[in-house]
Amino acid sequence: MRTSMHLASANGHADVVRHLPGENCQWNLADDLKRTSLIKAVQCQQEEHAAVLLEHGANPYLTDADSNIALHPAVLSGNNAVAGLLLEHNASSDAQNQGEYTPLNLAVSKQHEAMLECLLKRPADKHTAEQCERTACAVTTSHNTDVEEDNLRLHEELERVEMELQKVEEKYLNSKHCVQNLMAALDTKERETTASALKLQDQLSVYLETVKHLEEHVQRLVFEMTRLEAPVQQQNNIIEAVQRDLEVTTTLYNQMFYVNHSSPAPVPVNPPSLLLVTLSVTSRPFPGFWKDPGEASSDRLVPRESPPPLL
Repeated sequence: MRTSMHLASANGHADVVRHLPGENCQWNLADDLKRTSLIKAVQCQQEEHAAVLLEHGANPYLTDADSNIALHPAVLSGNNAVAGLLLEHNASSDAQNQGEYTPLNLAVSKQHEAMLECLLKRPADKHTAEQCERTACAVTTSHNTDVEEDNLRLHEELERVEMELQKVEEKYLNSKHCVQNLMAALDTKERETTASALKLQDQLSVYLETVKHLEEHVQRLVFEMTRLEAPVQQQNNIIEAVQRDLEVTTTLYNQMFYVNHSSPAPVPVNPPSLLLVTLSVTSRPFPGFWKDPGEASSDRLVPRESPPPLL
């Protein structure tokens, strides 16, 4: 059962305790867990409230259901001020709880050096004080040894980390150097590419200009060919007509030397002039004549059995 004193102790309302009547107030009433208002105030670390309760006669020796006095929770919480206040009101530092732990044992197990000093200043008895002092020295020595070992391990770890850091730094510098080289190579390549692109662009401009001139020339040639097609066709027609006439003339010319006729005298023929002669039916061939090319001033005709070549 919690009283108003327990609630005030848990919430640190020291003014409530001051206004409670001293004669009719029961300072040492316990709740269902046998915790007094003083134990509750210590557990909640209400230093001012605990001081008021002690001033009004609260008993620091009363225990809870686990046989803990108010000094036990004070040591566990590491509150030196509350522990010193309880010790001033003659709280026992060698009181054992159900686990047979005294406040000194708890301070040693928790390695609260300041709490140990506070407890050793007001020991319960000489034997306990000496035992706790030896325990405190052992704990301190063990703690110092652990600290030295931890420092040694930390030093070794620090050296290892420094070596790894140095390796990482070297890798970083190498990577940085490689990156700088790559950047320089990229800049050089970019400049070369830019120069090559400009050169190709100039060549392309020249090629385009040349192609333009060639296209204009081709257009002129096409126009000239179109213009010459009609005269060429006319010339072709004339050539074809001349070839047909030549074929007819050649045929007649060849026939005139092989046809039999009855002319009393041979008629001279000038083949280059392509003159036609009158042919008569005869039983013998009519010989042809042509001008002797060896005698330039002679008008003599030379007989020939076959017709002369048509020039």
